Amino acid sequence: MALPVPGRVTALLAAIGGLAAVLVLLRVSEWGGAAAGGRDSVLYVTAARNLLDGNGLTTGGVPYQGLAPLFPLALAGAGLLFGPDPLVAAGWLNAAAFGLTAFATAAWVRSRTRSGFLAVWVGLACAFSVQLARIVSPAMTEALFVMFAVLSLYALDRWLDAVAGDGDGRRRTSLLLTAAACAALACATRYLGLALVLGALPLVLLADGRRLRPTRRGIADAALFAAVALPPLGAWMLRGLLTAGSATGRFYPTGWDTSAALDVLTGGIARQALGERGFALLGELAAALPYGGDGAAIALR
Repeated sequence: MALPVPGRVTALLAAIGGLAAVLVLLRVSEWGGAAAGGRDSVLYVTAARNLLDGNGLTTGGVPYQGLAPLFPLALAGAGLLFGPDPLVAAGWLNAAAFGLTAFATAAWVRSRTRSGFLAVWVGLACAFSVQLARIVSPAMTEALFVMFAVLSLYALDRWLDAVAGDGDGRRRTSLLLTAAACAALACATRYLGLALVLGALPLVLLADGRRLRPTRRGIADAALFAAVALPPLGAWMLRGLLTAGSATGRFYPTGWDTSAALDVLTGGIARQALGERGFALLGELAAALPYGGDGAAIALR
């Protein structure tokens, strides 16, 4: 049976995805390796090297903690299969992930707008975005995480269309499983992926009903999505709980509780809304308030 021949627009979008990957590789080659990610990059690369050396997923002689595991595992896998050092593999892995993200984003736009021109324009905008290239070039998780998030949402969007059109049951199930699997990989790349799962579950639960009331099919679909998307992250968090006493491997001055979680969340929102300079001024203001002092500063960090 002959394989289907891709259309001209699809081939062009694939070429743009390849161009996006090459541009990232050129940027990485300027540094001699994807190393400009700071402390987290060192942890990822060190954990991958230790795993290849037979020392397990460790950093500094202790179990790798505090960050999700997929990126160092992928770096170690690339080193095992193809031979490059994890630092070199990070550049190739991120370039491939960014190229696939650009292609999937453009294809998603085309499926929604039915416009090849707009899809090509979006693909080129991704490929030539200096800001995106700067973000995905270091040995960090952003490129891999965004790729899995885009693929999950794209598959989920197509599944919702299939549900609305009462499409073939096997196609519906395959799309839902694809969305869930990509969400699971996003969770294994960054803890932030859990937000992707929590946001998708209500859509899956209510997609099969005409009212805001779950049907049996909706409950079954949501259960299937959760059963695929959550176990990898759950297993990793159980490992953290058993080895370090913290599900995420992260600790706060007062321990992990609702107050500490709220501090981190509000601090992150403030940093994004105000920028670094405004955030620093806010920290100084908090420290100057009565009974503020170091406690207020800690809450804003």
